[in-house]
Amino acid sequence: MQRKNKITLAPERVQRLDEIGFLWDPFTADWEEGFAALKVFKKREGHCRVPHSHKEGAHRLGQWVSTQRRSKTTLTAERLQRLEEIGFVWDPLTADWEAGFAALKAYREREGHCRVPRPHKEGDYKLGIWVRYQRKNKTTLTPERVQRLDEIGLVWDPFTADWEEGFAALDVFKEREGHCRVPAAHKEGDHSLGNWVRVQRKNKANLTAERVQRLDEIGFVWDAGKQESN
Repeated sequence: MQRKNKITLAPERVQRLDEIGFLWDPFTADWEEGFAALKVFKKREGHCRVPHSHKEGAHRLGQWVSTQRRSKTTLTAERLQRLEEIGFVWDPLTADWEAGFAALKAYREREGHCRVPRPHKEGDYKLGIWVRYQRKNKTTLTPERVQRLDEIGLVWDPFTADWEEGFAALDVFKEREGHCRVPAAHKEGDHSLGNWVRVQRKNKANLTAERVQRLDEIGFVWDAGKQESN
């Protein structure tokens, strides 16, 4: 009742209420309390990615942040601006994806490829896991994201890429040596071609007919004993 009728209260009464900390607008006070907690979090952590269950002191900051995201379209322009100025994350899922893509670009610039080992971390970022997730969920990624990953050379099927890399190395060996009798310890450049050849022999029964045919066509030696006798 006091809040509703503030304009009709005597100045003396308004002053007395002010002196004891009366909240004329509890909704604004709640918002300012949340914003102050977010600034404390940002100063300490260096970002505004607040976990949903996080409390900053006694303030349920994670829930407050969720409320701001949910209510973005109804927030005042002044509140939107204040949140954006301190780096508020409106869409954490998009922010997560962009963080992964940025880490992948950094890896590619340094290594020259996007063949990220599964346990690899780029700084503190678990890039190997992120890459695996993109491969697993390629069919649900937006065309724009697929295109961006294609443009920097993401390997969607590392097993196929491994096989093709081995076959290309064998082709180089054959072109130079005139045969496919690769020594067990031989490396073609950085590729362990001798070991790749051994794996093809061991797994012949599981190779696709197309791969067997391609190997046969360049004179692959399936019998290691026959290779040694020659």
